[in-house]
Amino acid sequence: MRFNDIVDDYITQQRSLGKRYTSEANTLNAFGRLIGNVPVRDIEPGMISRFVDQGATSYETRNKKYRALSGLFFFAVSRRLLKISPMPRRRKRVYPTFVPYIYSEPSLNDFSRRFRWQRREPAW
Repeated sequence: MRFNDIVDDYITQQRSLGKRYTSEANTLNAFGRLIGNVPVRDIEPGMISRFVDQGATSYETRNKKYRALSGLFFFAVSRRLLKISPMPRRRKRVYPTFVPYIYSEPSLNDFSRRFRWQRREPAW
């Protein structure tokens, strides 16, 4: 079975459950445009990884793409269109490291001299 046929069946099934499924449908169609209308058994984990990781996307966007494709391939396996899912393993989220800026004592003294903090009384 071809990829676009499975995508159409999957989207129809999700919408019959009452979901709008527009964003996920766009993601699946974008993946279909990237790989072409190939037989589903020819899809490899590397193709999925390239699509999910392409561009400078955020973790949330990657996760959204991964979930949409994962649902599609779960659907294909449950309908016996595939023996196993070609989904790659999910990577852990990488948080950017925080490097604090430490002010020197002279610069702190300069700040305190420039900005005198005055205690304000409450307005009530």
